[in-house]
Amino acid sequence: MNTSIPLSVLIVTYHSEKHIGPCLGSLIPQVDLLQGEIILVDNASGDKTLSIVEQYFRSSGNTTLIRNQRNLGFAAANNQALAVARGETVLLLNPDTVITDQSLLSLMQTLASDMQLGAVAPQLRFPDGRIQRSCRRFPTYWNIMMQLTGLAMLFPMTRWANGWKMGDFAHDEAREVHQPAAAALMIRGRLLRDLKGFDTNFPMFFNDVDLCKRIHGGGYRIRFEPACWITHVGGGSVKERRIRMIISSQLSFFRYFEKHYTGVHYQVLNLLLGLVLYIALIPRILLALLDKGGGSGKDTL
Repeated sequence: MNTSIPLSVLIVTYHSEKHIGPCLGSLIPQVDLLQGEIILVDNASGDKTLSIVEQYFRSSGNTTLIRNQRNLGFAAANNQALAVARGETVLLLNPDTVITDQSLLSLMQTLASDMQLGAVAPQLRFPDGRIQRSCRRFPTYWNIMMQLTGLAMLFPMTRWANGWKMGDFAHDEAREVHQPAAAALMIRGRLLRDLKGFDTNFPMFFNDVDLCKRIHGGGYRIRFEPACWITHVGGGSVKERRIRMIISSQLSFFRYFEKHYTGVHYQVLNLLLGLVLYIALIPRILLALLDKGGGSGKDTL
């Protein structure tokens, strides 16, 4: 594959009419300056997403629009974009983001500064400027116990109780991390292609966790760089399909442990985990029905 351009930005949209305009408006000037490309895959949106995308794409020649006839999910759609991407560096980007000046160039410089870095992530901020806690450690059975017993909520700023969600990290300093959110994640193009992109057994949830796990498994590190920051709204499409997403998140959580904890001594724990996640579906669905506000789609427990 010809990787003669420095950057490919991959975006997957689904009913993104509220956010895709500001995203592309902030993104296109920076991508054009870097002589990169934008590849957008739309998962059969039924709103005005496509017409807005087409309007913005007229102002840039380095764009590709792929229209799916049905919703293939986040993982498969990103893999579609990756299949035609030509960038030496790939940025996975959500449509509900706004790119700040020079952030893409800064991320590329950080990634290029250390060949052992497989990926780099910016700090994410809410539209009101608050920092999002967008990084996590890889989940363990201990983390699940802390979540289910409520200790993670009682002691949210401690590593022993809330280590999975990095409650002990203020997200205000540069450091190596296990797993940043794929809402904005820059990865070496060759590495991402060697990994064959996302595992489509995780269509919506835990695909970013699995991808980062495989990046680390390949001997690379991932760096969180708060000097680069991007505005991220978060959770829009999930809120619209809350019950379905809860079920998908629980199933993906179980699949993650099945895939990465394969030793014989893990099988009993995985069976218990599956039972716990199944039982936990009932209160989660009831709470979702009572919660008119929607809540975040990131958490699974």
